[in-house]
Amino acid sequence: KPLSPAERAARREAESERDRMFRVMDLAAQYFREQYATPAGAAARAYVEKRGIGLTVAERFRIGYAPGKWDGVSSFLNSMKIPPSDLERLGLVGVNERGRYDFFRDRVMLPVLDRQKRVIGFGGRLLDPEAKDRKYVNSPDSPLFHKKESLYGLPAAMDAIRRSGIAIVVEGNFDVLSLHEAGVEEAVAPMGTALTVEQISILGRLAKTVV
Repeated sequence: KPLSPAERAARREAESERDRMFRVMDLAAQYFREQYATPAGAAARAYVEKRGIGLTVAERFRIGYAPGKWDGVSSFLNSMKIPPSDLERLGLVGVNERGRYDFFRDRVMLPVLDRQKRVIGFGGRLLDPEAKDRKYVNSPDSPLFHKKESLYGLPAAMDAIRRSGIAIVVEGNFDVLSLHEAGVEEAVAPMGTALTVEQISILGRLAKTVV
């Protein structure tokens, strides 16, 4: 049955809010990308180079760097008039008894994209080996990002998967980058979890064979 005027208005509002959230995530990815190119990002660039990832793949996957500050990306997005509540909902900022803090700090940043190549979340690889924190962290689930439904590298792999009929699932994000660097562009990875039914369903619609 046709939507009522109130239902149409609610749908428009929801779509507008979703567009705004995609814009926030894209701005965050731009910020991390810019930081990667600065002197502060030297250790991140060195780590990526040490892993054998060249400039072309680094640019294609929009690799970035989150500075080791408590308020790097949050200050940048606040300057763009983004409400702090949006940053919390999208998993860019956490809150504790001392206030808000950047969720990702001193990490190589690997944006997670949806099939329309929009940024929906991030994976972050810790740089300091002495830091008492997890080596890899992903964005928490948010209105845009659902870990069990996401595959790292999928947009970059889709054309190759369709051509060959094969999807190659590897363990980690840097495994995906390394294979793409070597010309094996069918590679994707689950988001630090066991492969889920939802991820298999996505791959099953694209590939005849999953390795």
